[in-house]
Amino acid sequence: QGKLHVIDEVNTPDSSRLCSVEEWETKYPKIAEQMATGKYKNVSELMKEQPALKLKEFSKQYVRDALLEMGFDPSKDKAAPRLSEEQVVECSYRYISVYEK
Repeated sequence: QGKLHVIDEVNTPDSSRLCSVEEWETKYPKIAEQMATGKYKNVSELMKEQPALKLKEFSKQYVRDALLEMGFDPSKDKAAPRLSEEQVVECSYRYISVYEK
């Protein structure tokens, strides 16, 4: 079985960011290298320019990103748009994967 590595805070709804060790070991060095260039003010800017570096998190971030990509603005919109069946399946798959690990 795999091992779970805690890198940040533990189990806070908005700050826990969990991903597979393999993905972390593959993508984080590339992210750190890009950030060290000074070209980006923050990681969000880097992710916009290089979305392939985004970590596939085991969190609700997937849902947030999907809603934002659909044009949802939480500061203005009263209700969030419905997720597609494909998005719901992907989100479910992520949570099931975490449970099975």
